[in-house]
Amino acid sequence: MARARMMGSLMVEWEEDYAGWPLWGIGPWSDASELPERNFLKEIVDSTVNINQCVPMPRVSDAKERLTEAAMELIWGNSYGATSVDAICERADVRKGSFYYFFESKSELAAAALEEDWKKRKVDMDGIFSPATPPLERLERYFDYVHARLEELQKKCGSVLGCPLFTLGSEVSTQDQPLRDKVQQILDRKVKYFESAIRDAHAQGLITAPDAKAKAQALFACFQGTLTQARIQNNLGLLRDFKAMALDFLGTKSVGAAAHG
Repeated sequence: MARARMMGSLMVEWEEDYAGWPLWGIGPWSDASELPERNFLKEIVDSTVNINQCVPMPRVSDAKERLTEAAMELIWGNSYGATSVDAICERADVRKGSFYYFFESKSELAAAALEEDWKKRKVDMDGIFSPATPPLERLERYFDYVHARLEELQKKCGSVLGCPLFTLGSEVSTQDQPLRDKVQQILDRKVKYFESAIRDAHAQGLITAPDAKAKAQALFACFQGTLTQARIQNNLGLLRDFKAMALDFLGTKSVGAAAHG
């Protein structure tokens, strides 16, 4: 009797029990209409399903994610120059060969690490700077958010780490143009959140800032300078004091006074 056999996942080969006889014309059946009815398509599908069920799914590797996280931690906590590829691989528990499978250089990894970190922070930024929140309160909430994050890291490593973008950018700006560009790109994204809050505050009469972009850039520069000083002095107190200074810089003493003034 004729039967079907799977070849790979698609190929079907016919076997003939009657050696030398074709399926019909010479043999038990004079034409195809006399062949016994069989659902060969169903058999093929069933065989394919059985084959696929026997093949184990490949393990999904998170090596690339571990490398970017390790790079972010080490570069921010120490410096770009002091962080070697070997140290990153050791922290990530990834072999060096895997490192060069994902990245051509430490510079490329650092840029990827910054971008991945930004994707995580953007979720928080979108919530903090939600249009549903009063504009000046958005800024206050952001300063509190940064302070809380640095305070948590200080408990782990014993130091105020400041801003990773300014720390890295100031170190490589004259040596690594692609990495410098990545730092600037992310800084520009952050400034836009400041700009939107300041524009809304101006529109609501809370402050006077007809050029919201310029005001945002100035305030952001002051904040980054304070973060850098906090790292140098290992002093989080500078950040606690900045919130009041920022509102004063914008022309209002407090959110409550601005709302009821």
